[in-house]
Amino acid sequence: MSMAYTPKNQVRSRHTHAAFPTLPIDEIVQCLPGLDCMVTEEELLRPTGKFVQSMYAQIATSLLGINRESMAPALAACAAGTEHPETQEDARMLFALQKPLYDLFVASGVSDYNISDILKPSPERLRVQLSAIINYARFREIREKWYEKMSEELNEEEEARTMRLKNQEEKLRRKVELIALIGDSPDQDLVEQHRINDGRKSELKRLHDQNLQLNDERERNKADLREVVSRLRHKHQLMESLREEVARLNSYVVDDPNNLQQEVVELSKRVKERETVRGMLGERVQKLDMSVDAFKDFQVDVSSCLSAFQKLNDEQEAHSKAARKITTQKELLEHVGINSRQAESRRDVLQQEIEAAESKIARIQQDMSESDRQTSRRMEGLRRQIGTLDAERALVVQQNNTAQKRLAELENDMATERDRYEAQLKMARDEAEKLQTQFREYFVEVGRRLD
Repeated sequence: MSMAYTPKNQVRSRHTHAAFPTLPIDEIVQCLPGLDCMVTEEELLRPTGKFVQSMYAQIATSLLGINRESMAPALAACAAGTEHPETQEDARMLFALQKPLYDLFVASGVSDYNISDILKPSPERLRVQLSAIINYARFREIREKWYEKMSEELNEEEEARTMRLKNQEEKLRRKVELIALIGDSPDQDLVEQHRINDGRKSELKRLHDQNLQLNDERERNKADLREVVSRLRHKHQLMESLREEVARLNSYVVDDPNNLQQEVVELSKRVKERETVRGMLGERVQKLDMSVDAFKDFQVDVSSCLSAFQKLNDEQEAHSKAARKITTQKELLEHVGINSRQAESRRDVLQQEIEAAESKIARIQQDMSESDRQTSRRMEGLRRQIGTLDAERALVVQQNNTAQKRLAELENDMATERDRYEAQLKMARDEAEKLQTQFREYFVEVGRRLD
C-alpha cells in the first residue's frame, strides 16, 4: 500500500476533538485507492448502508487481511442449525466485521464507532472515520518503516554480539585446554588475562550502574516530557484554532474577497434602490407642485365664475326693477282705466316683455343654481384632493428622511464592520506570528534538551 500523497492543506473538523485532521472529500477520494477502494465524491456525500458496508469490508481486507474466505468456517458454524442460512449471509458477515472494525477505529482514534454508522451513515461521520483510517494507515506505514529499520539494526547488533561471544568462548575454551595441558601452575599471561577480565567486570558493573541511573533519570524526566508534550499539543491546538480564525477572516478579506465584494455590491444595490425611491418621491413632489398650480388656476376660474354670477345677480336685479316698473305701470293703467287700443297693444307688448323677462329670469336662476351645485361639488372634490395630496406629500417627505437616515446608518455600519474586520485580522496575524515564534523556540529548546 502506498500512501505517499501528502495534502497541501489539512482542514481540521469543527465538530470533533480528534487528534487527527479531518481531510476534505477530494483528498479522501485520492487516498482511498491506496486501500483498494475506488469511490467518488458523490458516493461520499450521499452514502448508503450497502455502499458503506462494502467499502468497510474492503478496508478490513486491505488493512487487517479479513475477508469472506478467511471467515468462512466461523460463518458456516454460525449458520449451522438455522433455516434458510443463505438469506442471513450478509447480516452474519456484517456482525462478524464489527469487532475488527471497532478495534481498527479505536486504534485510529475514533472511539464512538457503532453499527449505526453502517446501517444509517451520515456524510459528516463517514468523513471523520475515513480521515482517521487514512491517517492511521499513513502514520502506521511510517512507524512500520521505523520499526523495520530499528529491528534490522537490533538484529545486526545481536548477530555482532553473538559473534563476539562465540569468539570469546572459543578463546576461553582454548585457554582452558592450554591450562589443562600445562598443569595447575598459572601462567603470567593467564594472570594478566584474569586481571583484564576483572577490570572489564568492574567496568561492566560501572556501566550497568550508570545505565540504571540513566533509566531512573529517564523515568523522572518522563513526567516533564509528558508535560512538555501536553503543552506542545495545547499550543498546537491554539495554532490550529488561530489558523481557522485567520482562514475565516481571510475568507472575508484576503483569500475570498468575493464575499466582501458581494456585501459591497448588495449595499450598493440598496443605495441605488434608495436613490430610485428618492427619485420617485421627487417626481411625486413635482406632480404635487403641478397639482397645486392647477388648483391655483382653478381658483382663478372659480373667481371668474363668481364675478359672472355677480353680473348675473346685477342683471337679475335690473330685471326685477323692470318688473316692478312694469307692475307699477300696470297698476297705473288699471287705475287710470285706459281702454285705448294703443294702451292695450302696449300692455300686450309689455306683457310679452314681462313673460320673456320672467322666463329669462327663471332660466338664469336655474343656471345659477346648477352652477352653484357644480361649483360646490367641484370645490368639495378639490378640497379632498388637496387634503390627500398634502398627506401624500408629508408621507413622501417622511419616507425620504427615513431613507436618508437609513443610508447614513448603512454607510456607518459598513465602515465600522470593515474597521473591525481589519483590526481582528491584524490581531489574529500578530498572535499567530507570536505563537509560531514561541513554537519554534520551544521546539529548539526541546530538541536541545533531548540532545
